[in-house]
Amino acid sequence: MDVAIYARLSQEDGAARPGEATATERQIADCRARAERESWNVLAIYEDPDHSASNLRRPRPDFERMLSDLSDGVHVDAVVCYKLDRLLRHPKEAERIIELADRRGFGIVSLNDPGIDLTTPTGRAMFRMTITWAKLETETMSLRIRRKTRDIAETGRPNGGGIRSFGLTADKLTIVPAEAALVREAAERILAGGSVHSVVVDWNARGVRTPGRKSAPEGRKWEVSSLKRMLTAPRIVGDRTLHGATVGGGVIPALLDRATWDRLRAVLAAPRGPSAGATVRRHYLTGLTRCGRCGAKLVAHPDWRGTTRYVCASPRGCGGITIAKHNLEPLIAEAIAIRLDSDEFRAVVAQRLSNAKAEPDLDQLRADEAALEEAAAAYFVDRTISRAEYTKVRELLDARIDSARRRLEAASSTTGLGRLAGRDIRAEWEGRSAVWRHDVAGLLIDRVIVNPAPRRGPRFDPARIDVEWRV
Repeated sequence: MDVAIYARLSQEDGAARPGEATATERQIADCRARAERESWNVLAIYEDPDHSASNLRRPRPDFERMLSDLSDGVHVDAVVCYKLDRLLRHPKEAERIIELADRRGFGIVSLNDPGIDLTTPTGRAMFRMTITWAKLETETMSLRIRRKTRDIAETGRPNGGGIRSFGLTADKLTIVPAEAALVREAAERILAGGSVHSVVVDWNARGVRTPGRKSAPEGRKWEVSSLKRMLTAPRIVGDRTLHGATVGGGVIPALLDRATWDRLRAVLAAPRGPSAGATVRRHYLTGLTRCGRCGAKLVAHPDWRGTTRYVCASPRGCGGITIAKHNLEPLIAEAIAIRLDSDEFRAVVAQRLSNAKAEPDLDQLRADEAALEEAAAAYFVDRTISRAEYTKVRELLDARIDSARRRLEAASSTTGLGRLAGRDIRAEWEGRSAVWRHDVAGLLIDRVIVNPAPRRGPRFDPARIDVEWRV
């Protein structure tokens, strides 16, 4: 008799630990032993070592290959498996097997499920019943796993496995001091008006990497998106979440205090001005300069002689404005230094600092965010309010939340301006990176407008430049 062997085991079924023989290898060995005792000829072996049979949306490669082979002409007298639920766990797949077995004339041999005979009505009933009970077992196990997951989360304990969280050991129970210090440093810089991009550039230059994973054991370079996700993750303050909702805490050590984290989330969610997200590498006015003709942003490019110029590039812009970097950047640097030295700037910053009260905004923001969650639950889950009522509440709360975030972002900018007041910016300007200069310029300047030259000639006319100050 010619037979094919199929073996499968998923992680939730209890796959082997590293260093042990895999569970599918043991299944195949037992099936081969049975074939030898019965003098069966093994034509093919199909193996899915880490694939669930309960989720039809995730196909099993070798299971599908086996069905394709049996359908396309490979003839066997039986498919041998260690146990029937290793072969399949879903009634829909049972019907596929029955239909194919009828058409191709093979049977099913399960080492641990005797009496399965697809050629008789009783055997088919037994086959279907066995699969139905296997599906019930899967659903019951899934329910137990979900309940256990919720229990773990509600007690604040971390879930096991997964990628190590930055700032914590792999078990998420102990702080990594050096990484925790970096998290606090990043929060402080952003709350003082710095950009996420500047932190990313700095960390990557210092060799700070994300936690390692299988595909990148040494970790990866940081990106703006990955740093934002890390800084706004609830685990930063020791919270445990489930399906997006906070359900527990007090076990995972916090890297930031809650007030700082709430302010940080609000600042990161607020609009950051016209140069927000600009990728700055060598030209600190990236994202801040505008064409005086069409209003498009200027981009820095070297010309055919190697001179870097800020240009209004088509097709996004009109292409009619260009200015040499060596003319524009020193001019704006000197304008910034003069602005910081002015009595007017010091008076404005002093007034802003005296008026900056982030805590009332933060308390209101927390209350409004909680109210928005309650309204969503009342409409989507409890169905106690109508769509019109939910829409009205959401519009009101969204407006208040956005306003609070903007005020917190303004307070953050004010803190950054306060740190600049009284500093000798000229002395440190040249030694600083383009990213740092961009952050300083972004705190002070809304936009730099480059107008057309009044006349042609080699001389640079500073009157072409208009600066719209934020402060």
